[in-house]
Parts: sequence; C-alpha cells; structure tokens
Amino acid sequence: MNFKFLLFVMFCFIFSSAVYASEAVHLSAIRYDECVKPNDNIPIYVRVKNTDYNDIDDLRVIIDSPEIEIYSISQRLDLSRYDVASFDVPIIIPYYVNRGEYTFRVLVFDGNQIRRSYYRSIFIE
Repeated sequence: MNFKFLLFVMFCFIFSSAVYASEAVHLSAIRYDECVKPNDNIPIYVRVKNTDYNDIDDLRVIIDSPEIEIYSISQRLDLSRYDVASFDVPIIIPYYVNRGEYTFRVLVFDGNQIRRSYYRSIFIE
C-alpha cells in the first residue's frame, strides 16, 4: 500500500473525528444584560443541546474574560442523546473595571475537550 495514501486516510479519519466530536453539542441560547455596572452580579442564561447519538458526561459551561478578570463555571451535567439543559451561569463584574466594551468567552467543555467556543461583548457603564 502507498505510504502517502495511508497518511492521507489517517489524516482524514482524525480530522473527521475531531469535527464530529466538536459538533455533538450546540449552544442554542446565550442571554444576558449587555449593559452593566461594576460590582453587578449578572446571570448568563445558556441553553445546551446534545445533538449526538451518544450521551455526554461531565459537561460544563465556562465563562471567562482575562481582560476584566471574570471566571465562572457551571455545575457538571450529563446529557443523554438529544437532551436539552437550560441554566444560569452567574458572573460578577469586578468593582475596579473601567467603563468600556469588553469581550467574554463562553466555552462548552466536557472534561476532555472544548466542544464549543463563543465570544460575546458586554458594555460596562
């Protein structure tokens, strides 16, 4: 068998597996107050859907922004196939953050890999 062909087949298998694994979870909603003040406690509403045939264990949603020192993580949850879960992930805006527009990241993580990554803006008044 041709060595280049074998490498190509292995690459395609690895790439298709990675794409498949990352698309097994869908974040169907991210809702929050877009204009907040320092020291506010803000619930970030998220809705996660398992779009895979398999169960997903130990799924967590992480919200972070190194720029304004925000880090919050949801409780672990297990999603059976086609399950949907909705919940709030609270964040607290530090009192010392200056007025301006900032970006935070929403990660869907299952303990082994990041399944989804989203970026959202928030304005501090």
